[in-house]
Amino acid sequence: MFRAALAGRAGSMRAAAALIAFILWHPAQVWLGLPMAQDLFLDGRFLIIAAALGATCTGLYRLTGSIWPAVLLHWLVVLAWKGLTSPV
Repeated sequence: MFRAALAGRAGSMRAAAALIAFILWHPAQVWLGLPMAQDLFLDGRFLIIAAALGATCTGLYRLTGSIWPAVLLHWLVVLAWKGLTSPV
């Protein structure tokens, strides 16, 4: 949604708006029913990492012209993060 619908394939203002929406979506999830993520999704360090991932995904989408490489990258990062931080 953030890459294809908001950022589009050109325009730095669109990319910036999509990145801001992507970053703000994470804290919004806490208030929309994901309270167990509060400590993480409200942490500034996490939001900086989310910004880097969002910018990378937008660049990947624009480079390839396909949303799927960005989706794959995002999910690989999420799976790695959950795999490394979830208790066994």
